[in-house]
Amino acid sequence: METKRAHLTSEQLENMRSELIVRELTLQQDLVADSHAADVEEERGDEADQATLAVAHDVAIELRGRESHELQLIEEALRRIDTGQYGTCEDCGHEIAWKRLRAVPSAEYCLHCQERSEARGVRASMPESES
Repeated sequence: METKRAHLTSEQLENMRSELIVRELTLQQDLVADSHAADVEEERGDEADQATLAVAHDVAIELRGRESHELQLIEEALRRIDTGQYGTCEDCGHEIAWKRLRAVPSAEYCLHCQERSEARGVRASMPESES
């Protein structure tokens, strides 16, 4: 496997680092707020109210899971920036297109490898809303 070094300028890397850090802080704040909100939920009311609360609780758990996963991807992307591996596909070693990095700053794979991974059913770094 030939490794191709990503040709990102220092300005591009710093912009991506800043975007990733802002998103990381936002997710951390959201997770803390979600945790506090879950602590104060009360199970009062009739069966319909309790059912609504149960569904809302399940949705909140799913959202926290996605936010936690995104937070992990961001932390990994920041490590790749620090080690000089950011913008290089984790699978084939080729450059990840700048356009893709702008759309998905935590991208671990080039578009080709991402699509191949998704075709195999492997959870990938692209959020579901952008698939």
